[in-house]
Amino acid sequence: MSGQPSKSARQPTDTFEVPQEFYDLLGSPTFAPSDNSANYSLIVKRMLESIRPKDFIERLFVRDLIDLTWEECRLRQIREALLAESRSAAVERLLYRKNLREVPEGAERIARAQAKEQFKDWTNDRAKQKEIEKDLNKHSQGEDQAILAASYSEIHKELESVKKSIAFAQQRRMALLREVEHRREFGQRARKASDEAVAMMPTKSP
Repeated sequence: MSGQPSKSARQPTDTFEVPQEFYDLLGSPTFAPSDNSANYSLIVKRMLESIRPKDFIERLFVRDLIDLTWEECRLRQIREALLAESRSAAVERLLYRKNLREVPEGAERIARAQAKEQFKDWTNDRAKQKEIEKDLNKHSQGEDQAILAASYSEIHKELESVKKSIAFAQQRRMALLREVEHRREFGQRARKASDEAVAMMPTKSP
């Protein structure tokens, strides 16, 4: 899915009007299947309303700032998606291990079948989910520690890679903001708008 932000993103409230030149600079972003283009449009809208670039130079900075802010938000969503997926895999794996200890030797297929049924209960029934998680965590030293540990072991390499990417994206965004701080009033507007955009974005894709 690609295209420029929706009209709602191009027409901020109040009397502030963005020249077409800015959207020519912004270009047509390409969205991945998991991206929510409405979130991108919301970032554009909110940042334009808050910063209100006054000239061509400010519009150049705002374009780059939108790109870096969007990149950081996307990476945060990827991190949350990884954690959610790894938690599901960890629960099913822990259920299988638990069942292995309770069935006769050589009955691995039975243990796996039981784990799959229990996993369905964990997925579909909120009450059973809490019961299963309590049981899996009962021998750990803190609430949810067993599942968290198993989740991390599933994706620790991928998670560390995403964390580094988030940190790098954040560093680039901060570096850009430092570049504009000599234009003090514009820098204040830009930093406030960018931080607010990152904070308001949901960490989970719909």
